[in-house]
Amino acid sequence: MILTEREIVIDENTLMEKLQQDGIMFDRQRYRDEIISEKQDELVVIENKIKKILGIPEPFSLYCELISRQALKNGICIKSFSLAWLMDHEKSDPIFCSIVKWKELKLFLKTYGNNLMAQLDENSRIHPKWLWNGTVTNRIISKEPCVQNFPRKIRDYFTAPPGHCLISADYSQIELRIMAEMSGDERLTQLFLHGGDLYKSVAATLLNREIQDISDDDRQKIKAITLGMLYGITSYGMVQNLEKKGLSMTIQEANQLQIAFFEQFPGIAAFQRQQLNSDTIKTLGGFEFHNIKKPNSKLALGIQGSSSEILKKSIELVTERLGSHIKIVMLLHDEIILETEHQKVAMVKEVLESSMIDGAKEYLKKTPIKIELKESKEDEYGK
Repeated sequence: MILTEREIVIDENTLMEKLQQDGIMFDRQRYRDEIISEKQDELVVIENKIKKILGIPEPFSLYCELISRQALKNGICIKSFSLAWLMDHEKSDPIFCSIVKWKELKLFLKTYGNNLMAQLDENSRIHPKWLWNGTVTNRIISKEPCVQNFPRKIRDYFTAPPGHCLISADYSQIELRIMAEMSGDERLTQLFLHGGDLYKSVAATLLNREIQDISDDDRQKIKAITLGMLYGITSYGMVQNLEKKGLSMTIQEANQLQIAFFEQFPGIAAFQRQQLNSDTIKTLGGFEFHNIKKPNSKLALGIQGSSSEILKKSIELVTERLGSHIKIVMLLHDEIILETEHQKVAMVKEVLESSMIDGAKEYLKKTPIKIELKESKEDEYGK
């Protein structure tokens, strides 16, 4: 049993064992027909492209040694087939882009093709192992496989058996709400109290515009900046993160927005200075981290540890209040996913939402809490 200052008294070992035993259903056939078939077709196309560029006869199957040998005949030296090395050299010759794509497709089909299919039981359910305290911040994690790290596109194929559906409940913007509580920043707290689109409101504040003048790109950029500020990401790191989302920003612009952020949210700035100068980092529930050396870790541990406490308290309440009416089939960061019968959906959704709000209220005393609920019938989760 776990006993903390907040008296989380759930038998976590029994819960984790039940979570593994129940598993979650995966739409095996639809996944094969749609994703696996699509990736296999893409692989054939990219292999034919590589063969054509390097002059490899059609009967030959591609493998790294053959590609390297044939590339050298074309004056191209491939020193490594690691994705990191290949990506670093993508601009030097078009062949590298094709090899990167080939490697990525091969890895996908291995990891999320044969390996994934082998982990499904006869009822097409997957049964990962779960750890109650799986990280330094006491987050719940899964392994063998780590379903929490499945790409969104693959998680869309989680489903429910006939007569049942999946219900997911996710804390909206929980990291920022925790920061508002921890730092006591008045402006951030007021933005939550006023409701509406938080990131558009922050964007309007930082860019000195009316909220109706904030574009979708502006919102995405400010969201990345805001979340990055919580964890001490550098301007360069933020620019790189935005590039991955197809958005552009100069390092100078990122620097200016960082300065504006701390000017507009001085409570956060003061709190982070205190964290960086402290030898002890505390969560909202009173758990302490000691002897933390890395600055980024000092900024992250309190937020992530508090998020873990909130989710665990909510799991306790959901388990107590819903009992045999549901199966908890997935715990995804700040999200709980349940499986239940169709006729119980309305009741389960109401209790699930209230339980998660009550769980968060144990820690968030001044900051309002918002839960995003989603219901899906068979073959519809994530759509």
